[in-house]
Amino acid sequence: EMLGKVLLEVMSIQLLGFLLKRSGAVTPVTEAGIGHYVAVIGFPCVLFSALAELQPAAGILPLMLVIGSAKALVFGAAYLIGSRSASRAGGAPGEPLLRGALFAIFGTNSDDVGLGVPILGILFPGRVDALYVLAAMQALLFNPLAYVLLGVSGARSGEPAVRPSLAATLCTVLVGLRSNMLVLSVFAGLAYRLIVAAPLPWFASYPIELLGRPFQPLVYLIGGFGFVGAFDSLTSLPAAVLPLAVVALKSLCLPMAAFLAMRWVEPDGDYIFLYALLPCANSALVIARIYGASGPLLATLSSALALNKVAAFLLLFFAGILASESSPREAMRIKATFSFAMLCLSLAGGVCLALTGALTPDWRRSRGMRNLLAHFVLQGLLAASFCGVQAANHSLGMRPSDTPTYRLQYAAIDALRWSTNASLLLL
Repeated sequence: EMLGKVLLEVMSIQLLGFLLKRSGAVTPVTEAGIGHYVAVIGFPCVLFSALAELQPAAGILPLMLVIGSAKALVFGAAYLIGSRSASRAGGAPGEPLLRGALFAIFGTNSDDVGLGVPILGILFPGRVDALYVLAAMQALLFNPLAYVLLGVSGARSGEPAVRPSLAATLCTVLVGLRSNMLVLSVFAGLAYRLIVAAPLPWFASYPIELLGRPFQPLVYLIGGFGFVGAFDSLTSLPAAVLPLAVVALKSLCLPMAAFLAMRWVEPDGDYIFLYALLPCANSALVIARIYGASGPLLATLSSALALNKVAAFLLLFFAGILASESSPREAMRIKATFSFAMLCLSLAGGVCLALTGALTPDWRRSRGMRNLLAHFVLQGLLAASFCGVQAANHSLGMRPSDTPTYRLQYAAIDALRWSTNASLLLL
């Protein structure tokens, strides 16, 4: 129940961000200002405060080793996919490095603090501190590696006569990290924890906490901003291949790799699996813009980020239920309730689409559209029959098997289900 409430709160704030940007109430200048505050002030303050007063729990090193190994595998796979995609897109000589590095960031940069702390804090209250450690590992290890690749990409994109050497490029990138507030906050927080090893004094703790307090709602608003126009580029199946590949790396490959590796170190891998399901952080898109991603590449990354958030929210919801519910009966009850809710939405959508198709002559001019309309009708009949039977049984306080005609009901609904699936396959 608490997991559902947290996800609902996050989605409601993201919906508000979407509506604000869609309506024009939030301009690009305002969005950039909010993003700059989160990246330069809000998140560094949250991370510094957490690391400075960190109380490391047992097993944190194996945890870092497992997550680091899984992220390294995904980092390499994402880099290969991104760099290979550059050969089809063409572009400057540094395009393969640019795409590879940005894909690698999108595959590994989880939203550890913005979404991980509230969600995993409910399911695993004693292991919240590990999220800040994992966020620090990302900021000090994987992101700088991507920055080096991005720096080399920028150097190769220039004129051959004025291209700096590899050593000069590496020095420039490493020197540039001195102005990266996230990296500085991690170093400062860890140094304070190792040297002083005491709580922050009140005159430092209060302003840092106050500056970091807006981070969480603002990062949810930024997530809502990102949904505006994110799916405009998905106009064909080839255009959706790369965004779906990034989503598969982040939402499928990383959780499976981390979960399998965790079995070698610790019997209980639920925490690791749920952590790896966290969506990509919005900062990945900010990094992409800073390093010159534009046009089709930026559209691909925006679509990947939005698709990843949708997939991650659904996966987190179901995985959280399975991790927190020990009773199979309770898990089946939740599944049935969710199925009923989704089929009610399907019924509403199917009716709207069927009416649109029936009342719009253009839809009936092609065979494909007529087949699509028939599919909408089948989907609507399936949802209506399922929801009607379940609502009737619920109002009478009966189980499905208590109804004399339950075999007939089951056969009818099952026939509609198979008909709908067959129609979808034919389409």
